[in-house]
Amino acid sequence: MNAIDTNVFVYAFDASEPVKQALAREFFQGVFASAEATIVPWQVAVELLARFRKWESAGKMTSVFGLHPARPNGLNLGIDMKESSLA
Repeated sequence: MNAIDTNVFVYAFDASEPVKQALAREFFQGVFASAEATIVPWQVAVELLARFRKWESAGKMTSVFGLHPARPNGLNLGIDMKESSLA
């Protein structure tokens, strides 16, 4: 089982670091293609949400995939969308 660190998520969304963003997105493609179990610890989810809120407050981000991550219902919708795409 693998656990994903907060920084990998941050780099996947941070367009100000294009090399790190490309590497993080490539990493996630590998994770999604793998049959190995992967988890996101609660601490990572909380840290990522805090980063999204910080970016939103700074005007660097308004939404992710058309969702508003600083709003819990938007985050839940994102989780629901991911789960339905795996089926």
